[in-house]
Amino acid sequence: MPSGPLTGLAKRLSDRLYELRAGGEGVKQREIAERLGISESAVSYWASGVNQPECERIPEIAYAIGVYPAWLAWGHEPKELGESLRAERGPGPRVTGPQRTRDAG
Repeated sequence: MPSGPLTGLAKRLSDRLYELRAGGEGVKQREIAERLGISESAVSYWASGVNQPECERIPEIAYAIGVYPAWLAWGHEPKELGESLRAERGPGPRVTGPQRTRDAG
């Protein structure tokens, strides 16, 4: 069984998404899927704890739902992004995370 800092990520992510929905703050799964350009069923798997996204996608997912990546993955406060950061990101239909680069050599 894998171990390390991301052990149990699927359950934690599921718990955080549930917490947002239970508190009336959550974005609908369909909205998350649209913002990320993925299927609604993929988001459903994350929400149910059946599957987890690649760890590199955590920041992208967090920003799509308006929370900090550290809160989404580990529950570290603060939870919500400040209004100014949300305004900078805008309501665009798709949120992108940090760009990956490849070495040419």
